[in-house]
Amino acid sequence: MHPVEASSHWRQFWLRSIPYIVLLALTAVGVAYTNIAPEGSLTYWQAVVPCFALVSIGLRWRATPMDSKAKLHLVVTQTLHWALIWLMMRTLYIHDVEILLDSNISSLVLIYLLALGSFLAAIYVNWRMAIVGGFLTLGGIMLAYVDEAAVLIVIAGIAVVAGIALWHFVRQRHSTAAAVTQA
Repeated sequence: MHPVEASSHWRQFWLRSIPYIVLLALTAVGVAYTNIAPEGSLTYWQAVVPCFALVSIGLRWRATPMDSKAKLHLVVTQTLHWALIWLMMRTLYIHDVEILLDSNISSLVLIYLLALGSFLAAIYVNWRMAIVGGFLTLGGIMLAYVDEAAVLIVIAGIAVVAGIALWHFVRQRHSTAAAVTQA
């Protein structure tokens, strides 16, 4: 592969990865914030849900047939999907439920609800949403068991991005080697 083609390939990879990197960054910030101030994390996580919805719609938009019915179906289904996640988050703070759960447990449930939404979105949007869901789940587990979860979440986020880049690099080299062998 020519160096110009390789750099273009990498540029396309990173451009396609931006939505996932943004979601991973929002997740890392949210887990860190939840670790520091679990009482106030509902506002943050509820603000993040529309970002997840917009990314989900944006990721499927180009792959959806051009007719307005298909595009409308995408927007409606993803909006309902994420609106229900948002609504379930709100139910944790209904007075009777709030009495049963302390702020630490409620914060964990918020993270797990968003993780569930991400895993379900992976079925319809893109498998990479499952990576975001796994990262959220890992963040919740770390918050539950590790005192300094915020630092570990940032490190894990960097590791996930590096792992995806490494996987892409190995795949690109393998396809380049196969093309050279065939030539």
